[in-house]
Amino acid sequence: MKDKFLVAVVVFASICIVAASAQQAPNLENGFKDYGSYDGGHLDTVNLMNGNLMLHVPLLPVYAQRGSFAPQYSLYMTSKGWQTQCKPMSTSSTGEVCWWQTSGAGVMVISGEGLLIQRTLLRSFSGTGQTLYNMQNYTVTGPDASVHRFMAVPGAPLAPTGDPTVYESMDASGYHIVISNPDLNGVMSGVTVTDRQGRQYTGAFDTDYSTTTGCGRPGIVGIPQVGNYAPVTDDVPFGDQYCPQWAPAQQVTDSNGNQMQFGITRINPPLLTDTLGRSMPFTFTPASPATADPAKCVIPATGVLSATDLIYYNAPDGTAHYLQRCYASMPIQTAFGIPDV
Repeated sequence: MKDKFLVAVVVFASICIVAASAQQAPNLENGFKDYGSYDGGHLDTVNLMNGNLMLHVPLLPVYAQRGSFAPQYSLYMTSKGWQTQCKPMSTSSTGEVCWWQTSGAGVMVISGEGLLIQRTLLRSFSGTGQTLYNMQNYTVTGPDASVHRFMAVPGAPLAPTGDPTVYESMDASGYHIVISNPDLNGVMSGVTVTDRQGRQYTGAFDTDYSTTTGCGRPGIVGIPQVGNYAPVTDDVPFGDQYCPQWAPAQQVTDSNGNQMQFGITRINPPLLTDTLGRSMPFTFTPASPATADPAKCVIPATGVLSATDLIYYNAPDGTAHYLQRCYASMPIQTAFGIPDV
């Protein structure tokens, strides 16, 4: 075994919440924006508009596979890790509640393959027991953290909800989206993304949107209390709910039929296997934390080491190597200066 890399990951946990009505500030833009201005090289890229630094250091040379696949893993970090999140206030108030939120990932290991499809599911309650559904605001996030927005293709077939089923990217990326597989409410769960090279990425949105998880609680009509009598409440929901949905790519097929399967995990890069079921050369297998050496972790003076572990991988030459990950928590006080957040 060879100790190749030491990756420090710092976890933050500080969130401030105030009542506000705000929109995303240009200073907070992250990833790559269509028609934006950037400068950089093989190791990093700088957004010339807001100074965002994005680190992308290759861990191994691109390892070509069958067809057009060439998996690449990199160390990734962005200086715009903190973002604003907002949600509507209660039905008795107007406006939004906005807060600061961070993924707390620090330096991450990301894969050069795979896509993440996002959309908004709109649930409209009539107040008479009827619920209407619509799907909107499709975006695709690429492995380089670039976000691509989409618009509907005129004349495309419609879903049972009346929404288009075919979309094209608004920038010059060439991505093409087709949604399919309606459920009993007409909501499409299947999604296929085709890129400029003819590779087709397939995934599925979560169909369990009947709960309030990630979607908020629908409003109800409450009659004010009169005297000592309990108020009457109409428990039929009303209003609108905007529910975020994600669909990570589960498989990609190139124009010659070669495939790669993605095994999605929450703490490691995707597990990749090719058409013959073989693992990619840089597939991670987490080791027991007890095998890692805490003395190799470099932690700021105000931080506290919370965990460390090893990730083993097979290099293209067949030898085994590992990375050591170090996790720490540290107190911080934010001062972003963004109004109403």
